[in-house]
This record gives sequence, C-alpha cells and structure tokens, in this order.
Amino acid sequence: MQESPLISVIVPVYKVEQYLARCLESICGQTYRNLEIICVDDGSPDRSIDILNEFAAKDSRIQVIRQSNQGQSAARNRGLDISKGEWITFIDSDDWIEPDTLEICASHISDMVDIIVYGMSIDCEANIPDEKLAKIEEYSRLKFEGIRQFSDDVILSTNIYICNKLFRGSVVRKYELRFPDGRWYEDASFVYRFFLLAKNGYFIKNRHMYHYVQRDGSTMQTTREKSPRAIEHLDVIRDIYILFKSLHLTKNRLHLFATLADMYLSGAFCYSPQENQKLVAKKGAAIIKETGIGHFTEFPAINRVWE
Repeated sequence: MQESPLISVIVPVYKVEQYLARCLESICGQTYRNLEIICVDDGSPDRSIDILNEFAAKDSRIQVIRQSNQGQSAARNRGLDISKGEWITFIDSDDWIEPDTLEICASHISDMVDIIVYGMSIDCEANIPDEKLAKIEEYSRLKFEGIRQFSDDVILSTNIYICNKLFRGSVVRKYELRFPDGRWYEDASFVYRFFLLAKNGYFIKNRHMYHYVQRDGSTMQTTREKSPRAIEHLDVIRDIYILFKSLHLTKNRLHLFATLADMYLSGAFCYSPQENQKLVAKKGAAIIKETGIGHFTEFPAINRVWE
C-alpha cells in the first residue's frame, strides 16, 4: 500500500448554510493532505451551493456535485459512485472534525484492517433532556481499543453511526454497498453489512475526533419522534438477512442475526404511533417466519409479535 493513500471524504449537503463553512474548514484544514472532497448539494434551497463554490474556488481537492432533492442516501450514493479513494469516510455537513482526525486514522491503516472506528463527542445544540442525552453519549462511546475482529460481541457493542468511521474502498466497491434510497435508518443497513464483510477493525477509543452536532430538526432528532416511518426499522432486518444468506452465515451466526432483528423490531414498536403497531406486528411476523428466528423466544420484541 502506498504511503499516503487517497481518502475520499463524502459530504451530503442540504439546508446547512449556518454550519457548512465550519464543516468545510475542518476538512480542508486536515493535516492529512491526500484527500478528494466530494460535496453533493442535494437541492438545497439556501446559500449552501454558494458556500460550496466559494470553498471549491480556493481548494482544488473539492468537487461540487449538484442534484435535485433526493435525500441523504442518494447524495451519499452519488458521492460513492464517483469516489476514487482507497479509503472512504462520510462527514455530515453540520458536523466537524479535529485537524488531525484523518492523519491519526491513516496512521493505523494496514492490510489487517478494513475499517477504522474512532471516538466522537456529542455537541448538543438541541433541547434534549439530560437523561436522553446521557443515553446518546453512552451509545456513542467506544468499548474497544486497537485491532478487533468483528465477533458478535464487537458488532453488538459498536455504534452504527456512519460518520466516525473510515471504510476500505475496495470492500465497498466489491460488494456494491450503497445506502437504501428514500428510507430512514440507512446508516444501520450500510454499517452492519460492512461489519459482516470486514476482516478486522481498528478502534481509537480515547480520542474524540468527530463532533456530532445535535440540533433541533436534525436527522437523529427526527427519527427519535413517534412516526409512521418507524416501521422502516424492519427494512434494516431484511437488508442484513439478505447479506447473511449470500455469505452463508444463517447457521453459525443466527443468534447474532436474531439479536439484531429484535433490536430493530423493538425500534419499530417503540417509535411507531400506537395505531401503526398492528401493522408493525404483521410485517415483523412475516420477516421472522421468513428468516426462521421465531424459536428465539427469549427476545421480548419477538414475543410481542407472536402474542
């Protein structure tokens, strides 16, 4: 591997004129210089495109792509389609990274690892109760340090945020990993599938190098509210199962799959309005029957489906 591999930084942009300059400054100012910075303006109605063009005029590494509004998944996928980097990372346009984030990540690149996962801080600008914020921070905290194989325990204990990870590009391209268009919880589908495909990961536990901004109206805030779209948790289960089957993991890692399925079935229940829960139960039961995990009766959400 070359000494300084090219890293593709993909930034989906939509209605973030207040935050975008800070994000771009943090990327352009990285001490690691061998970057291609792909910014996809997803039909922003504000000044975001002007800000992008201003930065692109000053930094030749920036590519600005503009498309009609199609959603965050489509913007990220557009970036993936044109990316050339040996390694790929995603940065949300209202967030920012420390100046040496990518240099530290690059220092741990080796043939032994396919993904680098690093610490993040939650920068809260939203009105979030302290108890809920504490849960978000605990979920964000890494539990491992150094090289780890993606055992069931590592997969279940690692957050599935897309933004605090550096992915090996050849794995993404070989398996044609993309974000499901027009759906919520798209990060989960992408990250869990990558975990299952990766040989090992390198974890940087004690450095908070990514600043994840929590603001009113952000994606995380929206997806935690009661919504009919919470049923889309079930699509994550199906995405993971398709990969399980293609990799012939359905026998020796069925317990892992059942645990993940219960997590997302629970999410579908918890975040759905009461009037939608019968539909969740019906669709959830169909997935459980199809995948053969109904005998894992210790999982409470699955029990609820069968009641």
